[in-house]
Amino acid sequence: MLNFSPITTEILKEYKQHIDDSATRLCDYAPGCLSLWGGYSNMSICMYKGMMIGLVEQENGKLSYTLPVGDGNFDDALDAIQADSIERNIDIRFCAIPSEYIDKLTHRFPHLDKVNYESIWSDYLYPYANFCGYHGNALHGQRNHVNRFIKEHPGYEFIAMSADNIDLARQFMIENRAAFDKDEESAEAELSNLCNIFDAYESLELYGGYLMLDGQVLGFTIGEPIGDTLHVHVEKALTEFIGTYQVLAMSFAEYMKNDRLIYINRQDDAGDEGLRRSKESYKPCAMLEKYRLEAEN
Repeated sequence: MLNFSPITTEILKEYKQHIDDSATRLCDYAPGCLSLWGGYSNMSICMYKGMMIGLVEQENGKLSYTLPVGDGNFDDALDAIQADSIERNIDIRFCAIPSEYIDKLTHRFPHLDKVNYESIWSDYLYPYANFCGYHGNALHGQRNHVNRFIKEHPGYEFIAMSADNIDLARQFMIENRAAFDKDEESAEAELSNLCNIFDAYESLELYGGYLMLDGQVLGFTIGEPIGDTLHVHVEKALTEFIGTYQVLAMSFAEYMKNDRLIYINRQDDAGDEGLRRSKESYKPCAMLEKYRLEAEN
């Protein structure tokens, strides 16, 4: 039986050493995202011969495996999943599967004849260049917000996040929790999730930065590069300063820019209409679909 355990920074550190850059661009398999959302998604993970495998408890109580990702042998990992399902006496199901792996998995497990797609969980993928200056007519709205922010706040700075100043992000969330339109329970849950990634920031070698004005934090962001994609895991800013989100996203992209990065993954919209409109306004080049695979009966 596979040795699944709750998500910890230690196991994510091990996983990060085995990431196969070409496996998938989905945010679900980025260590920082797993640190942030793993507890919320009722997920446990294990490392099997260089491959990370997740086990997720669905809302109906059923268990689903995630895609094996790493630098080990993919087919060996599928054999291990099959053996594990037999020992647990559960049907094999998969969740958070990218479209390019559907045929591989349904060929290996022919009983997986029910393929479900949920659009609200699709990741928004963008050309990296979109966030470096917001050039072109399609991004004129973002550019206008940036120009207004710079005109009104010429003394702003983008300061790199580090282990030495990570507490600024914690304090920002505590002091401005009401600004993010959360009830008490939701605010506590969000802060708890964010504390997971704050605690793992240095160990997982994540990157981030602050938008600062006269010593005040106006916003912060955290992400990590994997292969050709920059994954943006967290982005929080005060909207009372018009243009903060646009400037923060642009500043982080420019800070992280290198010859290898081609795309930015800004995750899903979770079905929130306002968030959907915002993400669409940055002009994604693709929607990274996620599927659940299970037996029809």
